[in-house]
Amino acid sequence: MFNIKIKGYSLNAFLGYWYDYFSRFLRRVLLLVKLRCESDERVYGYSNVLVVAPHPDDEIIGLGGYILKYIKNGGRLTIMYLTDGEKSLHDIDPGLIAKKRIEISECVAGSIGIQLTDLKRLHFLDGNIPDINDDSFSGAVSEVGKIVKGINPEVIFVPYYLDGHSDHVAAFEIMRRLISDEQMQCRLYGYWVWLWYTISMRNISNIDWAKTRIIRIGKEFNAKKELISLYFRDKADNGVSWCGDPPAQFLKPFNFKFEVVTEIDLKV
Repeated sequence: MFNIKIKGYSLNAFLGYWYDYFSRFLRRVLLLVKLRCESDERVYGYSNVLVVAPHPDDEIIGLGGYILKYIKNGGRLTIMYLTDGEKSLHDIDPGLIAKKRIEISECVAGSIGIQLTDLKRLHFLDGNIPDINDDSFSGAVSEVGKIVKGINPEVIFVPYYLDGHSDHVAAFEIMRRLISDEQMQCRLYGYWVWLWYTISMRNISNIDWAKTRIIRIGKEFNAKKELISLYFRDKADNGVSWCGDPPAQFLKPFNFKFEVVTEIDLKV
């Protein structure tokens, strides 16, 4: 049996890396081809917005440009963090990670002009937000609902149900169930974070393309990049960012000068 190595990697590992790279690249191209080019400007017309972030940083990675422009226009925006992101580093004390990520998210929000009173935290376990099949799902919906009803938003942004990360999917189902159970008169949008990286070929066709739009962030692009860098700048003792070390391909789509949202049909 041949033991071929290329730049220190086995042949199988080398081929596997490039297969994964080109597969993700192809899926990203297909997503771009199917995206509608018109920007959805209606999202700036709401006076009371809630952005749900399963982990501190999701709100900026997925919607940072929109948040910047919305706050600049003088609207009221609340961010709800469902977890503290304490599982981002496996070899550091989770309590310390949570403390640091909360501090960083407060710094980021303050730099935008969001008051600490407009940051809400649920402290669900990172990696274990109750999903629709979990016995504690109804309790999570109720707990989230107490805060949401106090905010009374016109529109809620939460990661899209095809976003891939289990916490993101669970967050989406919680918000959809809450709006349905309470018959809330608000709109629901799914924003893209991990979808760019995790979507399968099969699920690309399951995206509701008729209700998917881009939000242009040309003027806010550089400021958003700076906010992302704030999240990943500070390092733990192991030399890795407190928010973890995401794959390079995961961050590539956030070099686009737009963000993507899919409006959810709540009648279904």
